Amino acid sequence: MDRRGDATGQIHLRKADGSTGGIRKAYDGAIGRIVWKPDGKQITACGADGKVKSYAVPFAAATDPLKIIEADTVRIYDLAQSKDGTQLFTAAKTNSSNSVGGGADDPQFRPVSVPCGDWC
Repeated sequence: MDRRGDATGQIHLRKADGSTGGIRKAYDGAIGRIVWKPDGKQITACGADGKVKSYAVPFAAATDPLKIIEADTVRIYDLAQSKDGTQLFTAAKTNSSNSVGGGADDPQFRPVSVPCGDWC
């Protein structure tokens, strides 16, 4: 599966044979990145609304995520997970002078650590 979602906020799962494994509408805007939990039973995604959402895999009939974290107030562009699956890291574009890179006039990516415990 491509680790990026699509611009419409949908997550598309594909099986090894190329057939569909399900589609889930996760966001109203674009999805930045999708990561798999190490056990393969959950995926976590970030999106344009600044939220991090986790879903059970395979997708059940319900559309609700297992967990939602209000991780940022701006669009999250990227998401990574620690090897042990207990920590998430996001990157959001900001004009803040404490961001990685340039000053207030130069939008940069700002890393944020999101502790998630046993759900992510």
